[in-house]
Amino acid sequence: MNFTPDKRMALAKLSAVTLVVLIAFWFGLLRPAQARLQRQTKENGELTAKNVARNTLIKRAQQIKEDHAKANQQLRRIEEEMVAGDAYLWILKSLRDFEIPNTVEFSKYEPPTLEEEKVATDVSYKVASYIVSGTASYYDLGNFLSSFETKYPHIRIYRLEMEPLPQGANLDEKLSFIIEMRVLVKPTAPNLKLAAKP
Repeated sequence: MNFTPDKRMALAKLSAVTLVVLIAFWFGLLRPAQARLQRQTKENGELTAKNVARNTLIKRAQQIKEDHAKANQQLRRIEEEMVAGDAYLWILKSLRDFEIPNTVEFSKYEPPTLEEEKVATDVSYKVASYIVSGTASYYDLGNFLSSFETKYPHIRIYRLEMEPLPQGANLDEKLSFIIEMRVLVKPTAPNLKLAAKP
């Protein structure tokens, strides 16, 4: 195709005008729109991250609320097992549930002593100290202590003394033992009595 010089000049002008229009279109419309789109994409990403963080916090708050409710329920169950009323009768009844004739037997229960102990910042528990003695084999005494502390998590064994029974007793490796334990007393226990042994 042969173009005349006038047509070539017109084609060159048209190409230059088209190029200028395209550059103006790019810098005037497309580039700002692209920058706006990138900004909005970044803002959307930040908003999504904030929403994810907020949802995580909400779920964590719900988990903490559930954990708190479970802990309160567990504390109520433990407090139901705590000493209330006559402290001496409480230990008699509690230990009697664990006594096994000819295996673990309790022979003497000292009357408890009561003292204040600050366990938590909000709740002031009292502590009853008990001293009991009896006989058991080493193995049976270990099982008793494990079961007893598992059933009553508010009880701590403070002192344990053991010695073999006299040789003439012929009681298959039985030991005599003395256990001193400290027991948390329910903070709202009304009229707690430290009755003497009947």
